[in-house]
Amino acid sequence: MMDFDGDDKQLPEGANEALQWIKDGYNGPISIAPPIYIPGETGAPEPGKLEDAMNAMLDDEIVIPVYDLLSGNGSNAQFRVVGFLSIKVCGWKFNNTKKGPPPPPAGQGCFVSSQVPSPEPKDYLQVRYKGFVPIGDVSESCVFANAACDLGTRLYKLAE
Repeated sequence: MMDFDGDDKQLPEGANEALQWIKDGYNGPISIAPPIYIPGETGAPEPGKLEDAMNAMLDDEIVIPVYDLLSGNGSNAQFRVVGFLSIKVCGWKFNNTKKGPPPPPAGQGCFVSSQVPSPEPKDYLQVRYKGFVPIGDVSESCVFANAACDLGTRLYKLAE
């Protein structure tokens, strides 16, 4: 996980911090001067708590960092962030055991069951793309959906 505030917390605090950021987002400052490197933090949320946090943000629009280089691992990891992606979280499945809630009635929510690959993978995250802002263009005038700096849809694969 990325450690936005750069503290040295380990489990259980690190996992609790991750759950808080999943549910409520990270609202502290981060540098926007390139290159941006965000340190890693070890730890994984307790079983069941990650699922609850993911369910809490279904159909919410969030902003996540996009990285192109990862060096090290755990608390020694360094993520080189290249931009920020605005998405709406539509559905998810992790560890082949838990899923988000069943699809909502037609016209409600953004989950599209026909978009889940067949056979259904062990893990997936279904999102709706909203916008992308590359690091070199992050400024007060470069915001999501501004065609001058958000050049449109891109394909990304989530890292394992």
